[in-house]
Amino acid sequence: AIEGVRVYGKTGTADAIGLAEEVPYGITAGDRNAPTHSWFVAIAEPDDTAACGVRTPGRLAVAVLIARGGSGRAAAAPATIDILRAAHDLGYLTPTQTASAQEAP
Repeated sequence: AIEGVRVYGKTGTADAIGLAEEVPYGITAGDRNAPTHSWFVAIAEPDDTAACGVRTPGRLAVAVLIARGGSGRAAAAPATIDILRAAHDLGYLTPTQTASAQEAP
């Protein structure tokens, strides 16, 4: 969790047959049981704004795909939280940022 930030997200996996280009990475070409791709899509917003508002200032959307990463919960979701935490540390997703965005024309 990131203090002061509300996150909505969806995890997933995507099956894909092993490709010849992946052989150097230990994936067998044509393997129908190759590890799945890991993905996570998230929307994050300061928690001092109205939840799920149509026009929420300061909102960020992030999509992460980790090739052959396995489940979305195991690989892509933690990476997404790291990205959102870094954005928060840089001043995004904060009440101050939200207030200045509301004042803009």
